Amino acid sequence: MKNNKLKPILVSLLLSGGASAPCNAGAGILGSLMEITSGVRYGIPVIKTGNGISGSGAPAAYGTIDGFGSIYVNGVRFDTSGASIFIGGDPAAEDELGVGMMVLVVGSVNADGTTGTAKTVIYDNEVQGPISAIEANADGDAKRLTILGVNVIVERTGTVFAGVTFETLEVGDVVEVSGFPEGGNNLRATRLEKQADAYSPGDLVEVEGNVSGLTASEFMLGALLVDYSEADLSELGASGLVEGLRVEVYGTLSNDVLFASKVEPEDRGDPENEDGDGYSLQGAIQDFVDAGNFTVNGTPVDATTAEFQPASLALANGVVVQVDGFFNRDTLVAEEVSARRGDIEVEAAVAALDEEGGAITLGLFGGEVTVAVDSQTQFEDDTRESPEMSFSDLRIGDFLEVEAIERGNGLWAVRIDREDYGDEVIQAPLEGFESGMSLTLLGITFSVEGAEFESRSGADTSVEAFFNDVAVGDLLKVEDEDPADGIADEVEFEDAGRPDGGYDFDDEDEYEDEDESEHDESEADEAGEESDSSEEDPEDEADDDDEEESDDDSEEEEESGDGG
Repeated sequence: MKNNKLKPILVSLLLSGGASAPCNAGAGILGSLMEITSGVRYGIPVIKTGNGISGSGAPAAYGTIDGFGSIYVNGVRFDTSGASIFIGGDPAAEDELGVGMMVLVVGSVNADGTTGTAKTVIYDNEVQGPISAIEANADGDAKRLTILGVNVIVERTGTVFAGVTFETLEVGDVVEVSGFPEGGNNLRATRLEKQADAYSPGDLVEVEGNVSGLTASEFMLGALLVDYSEADLSELGASGLVEGLRVEVYGTLSNDVLFASKVEPEDRGDPENEDGDGYSLQGAIQDFVDAGNFTVNGTPVDATTAEFQPASLALANGVVVQVDGFFNRDTLVAEEVSARRGDIEVEAAVAALDEEGGAITLGLFGGEVTVAVDSQTQFEDDTRESPEMSFSDLRIGDFLEVEAIERGNGLWAVRIDREDYGDEVIQAPLEGFESGMSLTLLGITFSVEGAEFESRSGADTSVEAFFNDVAVGDLLKVEDEDPADGIADEVEFEDAGRPDGGYDFDDEDEYEDEDESEHDESEADEAGEESDSSEEDPEDEADDDDEEESDDDSEEEEESGDGG
């Protein structure tokens, strides 16, 4: 963070993507010794006690825990030796925190920008409850879970799992999720922890959202029906429940209905930030208009004069970033905007480790790839039940999945997962190719003799069609199945700039308008549908009309047959 002048900020945290978003994500924080409620505005939670809003310093960072030794958040190592830590509102110890949790750190950052002191660390899950549905994307690298009406996107390599794995998730599992909102009703999970194999009647759940469809005894929170006929409404005041009010609901589930025991308003609080307050914020871009007008976790951001890391970073809805800057009224003026997810992926065994220099070298059949690591790199161990891991835990021969971005002339690792040994994989921009013969990525050349190819739309395609379409710079994924031999077994196009499942599970029109058109164009090209919309052949139009009439007749016949 370049601006280290931190003053008290008393504002609140947007966990749902805006008051109009039909999202139940972001359960409020409730403590037994003092009430700590999570607000939903300007990206920064408030600490609220019975005597009003109070703080123990200035909010310094909101982002994932990327490592321990105190805690690393947004590239800063915060000393937590004297910090008060709260989980779900209750006092907690540091060892109860976990990698991938989205936390607020209240405290200060030193002049070096990489160390600081935490006075308070606050964590609360965004949603906790049973999984009612699971949908996998076409590539099998992401899934959409339905939890209490919230669409939760989990990634095989982008989500930290505890007590369960990406592959073993099942409908009925009770899970706790930390993450950040994307478009519509989506929540992208940074951490998912399994709590139980199944929901037990009587177990308490809590969700938040905006009241809709209000009747004398029921209302909706997004897609979740709430029966409040027996609920304590005392904290709602004289106005009581009203349409559109944002509330927190506590109760139990039965037959997909939440029977509320208590309903209380979710206090957003009034922003009291001062100009010049420094802050570091992580999340997905939403409401993108241009570099000077977008939001991250509900915080308005102006990045018109910011430095981008990498310099080629393209801002768009769904892109996961870290914004470091200072407040000008309610807007976070970015001094630096950094990518927090990478398009480059390497899966291979460790060939060399340089902890002092901060580098890991991965050995593949056709060569080596070296990635730099630093305090922002997130480590996860998928070979054991506990995902916590650090650089010092790595050994030569460990099989890693590395997600990285280009920085300068090298690669920087965003996240590193230790996995069971598997296929060697490189996903990277294409550097060169010999048609029908070979592909070169990250300096490693793969023969493609006998490989299976996918088109840009994900359909199987021939080697000839693939090489007629591919170009240097395209993002490709090449898989060399175990035992690796330097010959590609599978080759496919990948989408740049979005985390796994980003296109598959978009459920907001603004994303679909800009993204689906690209896929539609690709599919049209592959199908050979080359046409000029402004100058269409009249005979073709007539043929199209005939086909439509024929289709209509067929549908009428089918309906008649069904009815007979």
